[in-house]
Amino acid sequence: MSDFHTNPPSGLRPHYKRLAHGAVSFVPPLYAALLRSAALVRRVRGQGRVQEPPPAARVHGLFAAYCYNVWLRHLIYAHMDGLNDRPETVVEIGPGASIGVGVAALISGSGRLHAIEPYERLSIAANLALFDELAEMFKRREPVIAYDVDGRRLSPAPNEFPHHILDEARLDEALDESRLNAIRNSIRASGNGTSMILRHSASALDEVPLPESSVDFVFSQHTLEHIDNVSRLFHAVAYWLKPGGHTSHIIDFGSHRQAETWDGHWAWSEWHWKLLRGRPTASEERARSWETLNRLPLAAYLDALTQHGLETRRVERETSEPGLPRHKVAPKFRGMSESDRRTRTAFIQAWRPDRESNE
Repeated sequence: MSDFHTNPPSGLRPHYKRLAHGAVSFVPPLYAALLRSAALVRRVRGQGRVQEPPPAARVHGLFAAYCYNVWLRHLIYAHMDGLNDRPETVVEIGPGASIGVGVAALISGSGRLHAIEPYERLSIAANLALFDELAEMFKRREPVIAYDVDGRRLSPAPNEFPHHILDEARLDEALDESRLNAIRNSIRASGNGTSMILRHSASALDEVPLPESSVDFVFSQHTLEHIDNVSRLFHAVAYWLKPGGHTSHIIDFGSHRQAETWDGHWAWSEWHWKLLRGRPTASEERARSWETLNRLPLAAYLDALTQHGLETRRVERETSEPGLPRHKVAPKFRGMSESDRRTRTAFIQAWRPDRESNE
């Protein structure tokens, strides 16, 4: 049950606060004064207080079982569809404060991780602790459990370890102590250019300095719904991928609790949405498009993949009944198919065909 139903006033108040905040942001002098006042209030309230670390719920992915199962899901699906299940160079888009899923890739045998995240907020200590937990899970050959997020499963093959992909010879090599120490040192180095882990901060993915045809696998987890220009996104992905390389993504099409119903964000007009987003300040421009929802349906992602020569291999939808009546859908989205209206989460997988070998 949503917060709106359990506590209607508190569910509505943040929405109207965001609208007011967004409206004021279009009056720069007034907005600057508001920000100065808010900063002053925070300083006064914070005097004499010990700064607490961010709540665990806000640090996405710092739970080892979650990261372990997310990575193995991507790996299992690659194997099922005849794609590369031994990627050497891996890119994760939008890992947030945790690079746990990418670290799981390294532990299982990948050689290089590129973590693309516009915010400078990596927690080295937390990721080192997460690394230790993940290494132990692989050493124990933990089964791929039916780990749920909001009732949605993250594994296509629960209750077993994928020995058919990660065989003993492969794991013995991957879990060699000298290799694990190299990964540990890479986390400590925080991607200084000499480690197995390289971090990139860019507001547009095609600004990331990755060479053409240099990557085996690109993935993301609940990130692409926050990126405005999906055509630019898949242009970059297609450029990075080697022929035969692939990409897979889990996308959340819900309102992220910004509306009364899971699909309520498709009811808002363009001016309403513009006010909610607000006018970014100069300091926010760099990461602005990563912060809010793009409101795109699944068809828009699939069209963008095709536009840039990436062939879809798998689309799995997790559906819910629409909470928003069709007549309340904003004009911009009224042409959305009924299938897309019911799609709450989707797993999409595509690859860059080896054109030369196909000719």
